[in-house]
Amino acid sequence: MNTHDRHGRQLWLWCPMKTEAKAARKGAPNAKVTCTGIGYEKSLEFGERLAQGEIAEVIKFTKTTKPSKVKVEDISEAGLENARVVIVGFCGGLQVEPGESQADIEPGEVIVASELRGDGETILMEGTDKYVNLLKSHGLKARAAPVHCSKNLVYGKEREELGKTGAEVVEMESWWLINGSADSSFRPDAVIRVVLDSHSLIGGIFKLRQASRVITAVAEALSAGTFESGTSDTGTSDTGTSESGASDTAISESGETDS
Repeated sequence: MNTHDRHGRQLWLWCPMKTEAKAARKGAPNAKVTCTGIGYEKSLEFGERLAQGEIAEVIKFTKTTKPSKVKVEDISEAGLENARVVIVGFCGGLQVEPGESQADIEPGEVIVASELRGDGETILMEGTDKYVNLLKSHGLKARAAPVHCSKNLVYGKEREELGKTGAEVVEMESWWLINGSADSSFRPDAVIRVVLDSHSLIGGIFKLRQASRVITAVAEALSAGTFESGTSDTGTSDTGTSESGASDTAISESGETDS
Protein backbone atom coordinates (compact mmCIF):
# COMPACT_ATOMS: atom_id res chain seq x y z
CA MET A 1 0.00 0.00 0.00
CA ASN A 2 1.52 3.30 -1.16
CA THR A 3 1.79 6.07 1.46
CA HIS A 4 4.39 8.23 -0.30
CA ASP A 5 4.01 10.38 -3.40
CA ARG A 6 6.54 10.29 -6.23
CA HIS A 7 8.59 12.93 -4.42
CA GLY A 8 8.92 10.66 -1.40
CA ARG A 9 6.53 12.58 0.85
CA GLN A 10 4.91 10.58 3.65
CA LEU A 11 1.12 10.62 4.00
CA TRP A 12 0.28 12.19 7.37
CA LEU A 13 -3.32 12.13 8.59
CA TRP A 14 -4.47 14.56 11.31
CA CYS A 15 -7.52 13.28 13.22
CA PRO A 16 -9.02 15.26 16.13
CA MET A 17 -10.61 12.27 17.88
CA LYS A 18 -8.98 9.00 18.94
CA THR A 19 -11.91 7.13 17.35
CA GLU A 20 -11.18 8.85 14.04
CA ALA A 21 -7.46 8.18 14.35
CA LYS A 22 -7.97 4.48 15.03
CA ALA A 23 -10.32 4.16 12.05
CA ALA A 24 -7.84 5.99 9.79
CA ARG A 25 -4.95 3.84 11.01
CA LYS A 26 -6.89 0.72 10.12
CA GLY A 27 -7.25 1.93 6.53
CA ALA A 28 -3.72 3.28 6.19
CA PRO A 29 -1.48 1.16 8.42
CA ASN A 30 1.72 2.47 6.81
CA ALA A 31 0.79 6.14 7.04
CA LYS A 32 1.47 8.44 9.98
CA VAL A 33 -1.68 9.18 11.98
CA THR A 34 -1.82 11.86 14.67
CA CYS A 35 -4.63 12.48 17.12
CA THR A 36 -4.61 16.30 17.32
CA GLY A 37 -7.28 16.73 20.01
CA ILE A 38 -10.91 17.81 20.07
CA GLY A 39 -11.98 21.43 19.70
CA TYR A 40 -10.36 24.72 18.77
CA GLU A 41 -8.12 25.03 21.82
CA LYS A 42 -6.48 21.64 21.29
CA SER A 43 -6.13 22.44 17.60
CA LEU A 44 -4.29 25.69 18.27
CA GLU A 45 -2.12 23.93 20.85
CA PHE A 46 -1.23 21.28 18.30
CA GLY A 47 -0.12 24.02 15.91
CA GLU A 48 2.18 25.44 18.57
CA ARG A 49 3.76 22.02 19.05
CA LEU A 50 4.35 21.79 15.31
CA ALA A 51 6.12 25.15 15.31
CA GLN A 52 8.41 23.76 18.02
CA GLY A 53 9.23 20.71 15.91
CA GLU A 54 7.16 18.24 17.91
CA ILE A 55 3.94 16.36 17.31
CA ALA A 56 1.48 15.68 20.07
CA GLU A 57 0.71 12.03 19.48
CA VAL A 58 1.43 9.44 16.82
CA ILE A 59 -0.85 6.42 16.97
CA LYS A 60 0.75 3.15 15.91
CA PHE A 61 -0.76 -0.32 15.74
CA THR A 62 0.96 -3.48 16.89
CA LYS A 63 0.37 -6.93 15.44
CA THR A 64 -2.34 -7.42 18.05
CA THR A 65 -4.11 -4.33 16.57
CA LYS A 66 -4.01 -2.61 19.96
CA PRO A 67 -2.75 0.98 19.66
CA SER A 68 0.42 2.05 21.38
CA LYS A 69 0.92 5.82 21.70
CA VAL A 70 4.05 7.92 21.48
CA LYS A 71 2.98 11.11 23.24
CA VAL A 72 5.80 13.29 21.95
CA GLU A 73 7.92 12.45 18.92
CA ASP A 74 10.34 14.70 17.07
CA ILE A 75 9.16 15.42 13.52
CA SER A 76 12.55 14.65 11.99
CA GLU A 77 12.72 11.31 13.80
CA ALA A 78 9.26 10.45 12.50
CA GLY A 79 10.32 11.26 8.93
CA LEU A 80 7.62 13.89 8.50
CA GLU A 81 9.60 16.95 7.38
CA ASN A 82 8.07 16.89 3.87
CA ALA A 83 4.84 15.07 4.70
CA ARG A 84 1.62 15.59 2.77
CA VAL A 85 -0.99 16.40 5.39
CA VAL A 86 -4.71 15.61 5.18
CA ILE A 87 -7.20 16.36 7.98
CA VAL A 88 -9.70 13.50 8.37
CA GLY A 89 -12.60 13.26 10.79
CA PHE A 90 -16.33 13.41 11.46
CA CYS A 91 -18.74 16.28 10.90
CA GLY A 92 -22.43 17.07 11.37
CA GLY A 93 -24.83 17.81 8.53
CA LEU A 94 -26.61 21.15 8.44
CA GLN A 95 -30.16 21.86 7.32
CA VAL A 96 -29.70 23.43 3.92
CA GLU A 97 -32.35 25.88 2.70
CA PRO A 98 -35.42 24.13 1.15
CA GLY A 99 -35.09 23.72 -2.58
CA GLU A 100 -31.32 23.48 -2.57
CA SER A 101 -29.94 20.60 -4.64
CA GLN A 102 -27.86 19.32 -1.73
CA ALA A 103 -30.64 19.58 0.89
CA ASP A 104 -30.48 15.92 1.92
CA ILE A 105 -27.20 15.39 3.74
CA GLU A 106 -26.92 11.80 4.87
CA PRO A 107 -24.71 10.12 7.49
CA GLY A 108 -21.81 8.39 5.77
CA GLU A 109 -21.35 11.02 3.05
CA VAL A 110 -17.80 12.24 2.53
CA ILE A 111 -17.27 16.00 2.33
CA VAL A 112 -14.06 17.49 0.96
CA ALA A 113 -13.93 21.07 2.23
CA SER A 114 -14.02 23.67 -0.53
CA GLU A 115 -13.69 26.34 2.13
CA LEU A 116 -13.48 26.57 5.91
CA ARG A 117 -15.45 29.21 7.79
CA GLY A 118 -14.52 30.18 11.31
CA ASP A 119 -14.07 33.34 13.39
CA GLY A 120 -15.17 35.50 10.46
CA GLU A 121 -12.32 34.58 8.13
CA THR A 122 -12.70 32.12 5.28
CA ILE A 123 -9.95 29.70 4.25
CA LEU A 124 -10.30 28.60 0.64
CA MET A 125 -9.05 25.11 -0.18
CA GLU A 126 -7.57 24.41 -3.61
CA GLY A 127 -7.45 21.13 -5.49
CA THR A 128 -10.57 19.68 -3.87
CA ASP A 129 -11.83 18.10 -7.10
CA LYS A 130 -8.76 15.87 -7.24
CA TYR A 131 -9.61 14.43 -3.85
CA VAL A 132 -13.31 14.08 -4.67
CA ASN A 133 -12.46 12.15 -7.83
CA LEU A 134 -10.03 9.91 -5.97
CA LEU A 135 -12.60 9.08 -3.28
CA LYS A 136 -15.34 8.45 -5.83
CA SER A 137 -13.04 6.09 -7.73
CA HIS A 138 -12.96 4.00 -4.54
CA GLY A 139 -16.74 3.79 -4.36
CA LEU A 140 -17.28 6.53 -1.78
CA LYS A 141 -20.11 9.05 -1.94
CA ALA A 142 -17.98 12.20 -1.96
CA ARG A 143 -18.34 15.84 -2.98
CA ALA A 144 -16.88 19.25 -2.25
CA ALA A 145 -18.80 21.65 0.01
CA PRO A 146 -18.30 24.62 2.37
CA VAL A 147 -17.56 23.63 5.97
CA HIS A 148 -18.35 25.71 9.05
CA CYS A 149 -15.96 25.34 11.99
CA SER A 150 -17.55 26.05 15.37
CA LYS A 151 -16.08 26.52 18.83
CA ASN A 152 -18.95 24.55 20.34
CA LEU A 153 -21.24 21.63 19.57
CA VAL A 154 -24.09 22.66 17.29
CA TYR A 155 -27.60 21.21 17.49
CA GLY A 156 -31.19 21.96 16.54
CA LYS A 157 -32.05 25.56 15.71
CA GLU A 158 -28.41 26.58 15.51
CA ARG A 159 -27.82 23.98 12.79
CA GLU A 160 -30.78 25.40 10.90
CA GLU A 161 -29.35 28.92 11.10
CA LEU A 162 -25.89 27.79 9.98
CA GLY A 163 -27.47 26.00 7.02
CA LYS A 164 -28.78 29.36 5.81
CA THR A 165 -25.21 30.66 5.49
CA GLY A 166 -24.39 28.23 2.68
CA ALA A 167 -22.26 25.88 4.77
CA GLU A 168 -23.37 22.26 4.47
CA VAL A 169 -21.62 20.61 7.41
CA VAL A 170 -20.13 21.69 10.74
CA GLU A 171 -17.08 20.56 12.71
CA MET A 172 -14.85 21.96 15.44
CA GLU A 173 -11.19 21.84 14.47
CA SER A 174 -9.99 22.28 10.88
CA TRP A 175 -10.02 26.10 10.71
CA TRP A 176 -7.88 26.29 13.85
CA LEU A 177 -5.61 23.43 12.80
CA ILE A 178 -4.73 25.29 9.61
CA ASN A 179 -4.33 28.67 11.28
CA GLY A 180 -2.53 27.21 14.28
CA SER A 181 0.02 25.46 12.08
CA ALA A 182 0.70 28.59 10.00
CA ASP A 183 4.02 29.19 11.78
CA SER A 184 5.23 25.69 10.97
CA SER A 185 6.31 24.28 7.63
CA PHE A 186 3.12 22.23 7.37
CA ARG A 187 -0.04 23.20 5.55
CA PRO A 188 -2.87 20.65 5.23
CA ASP A 189 -3.47 19.78 1.60
CA ALA A 190 -7.11 18.86 2.15
CA VAL A 191 -9.84 18.55 4.78
CA ILE A 192 -11.98 15.43 4.45
CA ARG A 193 -14.93 14.94 6.77
CA VAL A 194 -17.42 12.08 7.08
CA VAL A 195 -20.98 13.03 8.02
CA LEU A 196 -21.80 11.46 11.39
CA ASP A 197 -25.33 12.81 11.72
CA SER A 198 -27.71 15.33 10.17
CA HIS A 199 -29.77 18.16 11.61
CA SER A 200 -32.68 15.75 12.16
CA LEU A 201 -30.78 12.55 12.97
CA ILE A 202 -28.29 12.74 15.82
CA GLY A 203 -25.69 9.99 15.54
CA GLY A 204 -25.68 7.16 18.06
CA ILE A 205 -23.40 4.15 18.43
CA PHE A 206 -24.60 2.68 15.14
CA LYS A 207 -23.91 5.88 13.21
CA LEU A 208 -20.52 6.25 14.88
CA ARG A 209 -19.54 2.76 13.79
CA GLN A 210 -20.86 3.38 10.30
CA ALA A 211 -18.97 6.65 9.96
CA SER A 212 -15.81 5.05 11.37
CA ARG A 213 -15.92 2.43 8.62
CA VAL A 214 -16.17 5.22 6.05
CA ILE A 215 -13.11 6.94 7.56
CA THR A 216 -11.23 3.65 7.17
CA ALA A 217 -12.27 3.57 3.51
CA VAL A 218 -11.17 7.20 3.07
CA ALA A 219 -7.74 6.38 4.51
CA GLU A 220 -7.46 3.38 2.18
CA ALA A 221 -8.21 5.63 -0.80
CA LEU A 222 -5.66 8.22 0.29
CA SER A 223 -3.05 5.49 0.66
CA ALA A 224 -3.75 4.28 -2.87
CA GLY A 225 -3.55 7.74 -4.43
CA THR A 226 -0.28 9.00 -5.89
CA PHE A 227 0.28 12.76 -6.02
CA GLU A 228 1.91 13.59 -9.33
CA SER A 229 3.40 17.01 -8.70
CA GLY A 230 3.43 20.07 -6.50
CA THR A 231 1.36 20.89 -3.47
CA SER A 232 -1.92 22.74 -3.20
CA ASP A 233 -1.98 26.10 -1.50
CA THR A 234 -4.68 27.48 0.71
CA GLY A 235 -5.45 31.15 0.96
CA THR A 236 -7.37 33.16 3.53
CA SER A 237 -9.81 35.90 2.74
CA ASP A 238 -12.17 38.11 4.68
CA THR A 239 -14.42 38.31 1.64
CA GLY A 240 -14.29 34.67 0.58
CA THR A 241 -11.99 35.33 -2.38
CA SER A 242 -8.86 33.23 -2.66
CA GLU A 243 -5.52 34.95 -2.38
CA SER A 244 -3.64 31.94 -3.71
CA GLY A 245 -3.02 30.74 -7.22
CA ALA A 246 -4.48 27.65 -8.79
CA SER A 247 -3.29 24.34 -7.43
CA ASP A 248 -0.96 22.17 -9.45
CA THR A 249 -1.74 19.10 -7.39
CA ALA A 250 -2.91 16.02 -9.27
CA ILE A 251 -3.85 12.61 -7.98
CA SER A 252 -3.73 9.35 -9.88
CA GLU A 253 -4.15 5.72 -9.04
CA SER A 254 -0.94 3.73 -8.77
CA GLY A 255 -0.06 0.24 -7.73
CA GLU A 256 3.60 1.15 -7.34
CA THR A 257 5.22 1.58 -3.98
CA ASP A 258 7.59 4.49 -3.53
CA SER A 259 10.41 3.96 -1.07
